[in-house]
Formats: sequence, structure tokens, C-alpha cells
Amino acid sequence: MSKYKQIQQEMVDMEALQVLSKIYADIASVRMKQTRDEVLHSRMYMESLTLVFEQIRAAFAKDIRKLMRFAHKKEGLTVLAHNGKTVAVFLSANAGLYGPIVPETFNLFASAIHKRHVEATIIGKQGLSLFLSEFPNTPYTYFDLPDHGDLGKFSATIINHIVQYDQVELFYGKFQSVIVQKPTETTISSLTQLPEKEVKDITHYFLEPDLETVLMFFEKELFTSVFEQAVFESRLAKYASRIIAMDEANERIKTVLKKMRLMQLTQQHRLQNRKQLNRLPSVLFTKEEAWYE
Repeated sequence: MSKYKQIQQEMVDMEALQVLSKIYADIASVRMKQTRDEVLHSRMYMESLTLVFEQIRAAFAKDIRKLMRFAHKKEGLTVLAHNGKTVAVFLSANAGLYGPIVPETFNLFASAIHKRHVEATIIGKQGLSLFLSEFPNTPYTYFDLPDHGDLGKFSATIINHIVQYDQVELFYGKFQSVIVQKPTETTISSLTQLPEKEVKDITHYFLEPDLETVLMFFEKELFTSVFEQAVFESRLAKYASRIIAMDEANERIKTVLKKMRLMQLTQQHRLQNRKQLNRLPSVLFTKEEAWYE
């Protein structure tokens, strides 16, 4: 293949990559808008759930204290079965091309694994790859989770795993703006805390079947809400990071294409000059024949 044709083929390939990067950015933009709505809905639900839970804790403070004394708990109460351990959970991604947010979040997660006595749980194929390269001999639990769409059964399986721990440390990318996404750590504690001050305006509730069952429901539901909120926040950060990564890739491709076009023009001029030089002897020979005649 000639140099000119080689440059031409490389330009076609680069233009295809340019189209692909734009498509990825457009899809990420659409999904980011959808995920924003999910974040807002999840946040509203969690705030409402927390408000009702706080009212129940205030209304049944005396009963909760009795349960705490019975369970020999001073700092708080949990009615679910826990294993007394702490787990660090890394929310990563299944696919690539999400920019630096996933590896940056992994660095924060890896720091916790190195410094603290915690068990590791990895969510997403990208995270598993990073974890195995950094901690090849460390035990871990892995779960798959789609980068978009309904959480459904995936969320339920993960919650059933992490709810058994006394403390859950979630590591994920958090959306701050379209151009700023930061690795974040959120801690979920299994302990039900009582209000520090006495609440005057108490909302009275009639509980069925009993206080322990209601506390168990709220404890697991709050675990689920905080986890799903973190998943939505993580998705939002990843989509924003992908948009930036694709825009940067697009700019680099533009620069490369500009250089290639210059190379193509240079090569084109060389080919034209070569053709003219090849034609020159035949022209001179024709003129010489004409002179002899």
C-alpha cells in the first residue's frame, strides 16, 4: 500500500472513531438526564422514609431504650442479625470509557482496604479488574450490576449481602457538576440512634405487629435506600465523566486529523512532482526528435 493510501485509510479510521465518540457522548447525555430524575426521586423517598423513622424513634424512645438495655447496647440498637464486621463496597462499572472517575474512586477504596480491617465487596467488572491487579491474594465478594436500567433483582441480592454487616462503607463517584465528579465515601451504620434531645411535638403511631418488626423494616429499607441512592449518584458521575472523556477524545481526534490532512497534502504534492519528473524525459525526447526533422 502506498503512503498516500495508508494515510487515507488512517483518516477514515479516525473519522469513524470521531463519530463513535460523539455517539457515546450523546447517549451518556440522554442517560444523565434520566438518572438525574432517578436521583431526585430516590432522594425524596429517602427523606420521607427518614422523617417517618425519626418520628417513630421519638414516639417509642422509651421502648427502644428498653430493647437496648435488653440487648446490652449503649450507642444504638439494631434488630437485624449482623456479623460484627465492616465491609467496604466499591461501586464501579461494567463497561469502560467512563474517564478517570472509576480508577480515582478505586484509589480511595484501595486506601481503605490497605489501612482498615474490612472485608471487600466489588460491584462491576471494571472494579473487579482493578481489584485483582492491586490485591491478587485478598478475598472478596463480587456482584454484577448494570450500568443503566432497572436495578431490580441485582439490588436485592447485593442488599441481602451487605445488610449482614454492622457497618457498610460505600465508595462511589459523586456528581457535583458536569465537569466535576469526585470519589466519595458514605458509611451506613446498622445502629438505630435515639434523638439526642427530647422531642416535644411527637407524632403518635399505632404499630402492627410490634415495634421490633417495624424497626427491622425501616432498618433494611434505609439500607436499601442509601445503597440505591449511591448507585444513582455513581451512574450520574460516570455519565458526566464519559461526556468529558468523549469530548476530550473528539478534540484529540480533530488535532490528529488536521495533521493527517497536512501529511496527505504533502504526499499528494510529492506524487504530482514525481509524475511531472517522470514525464520530463519523454517531453525532452519528443522535442529533440522534432528538432532533427
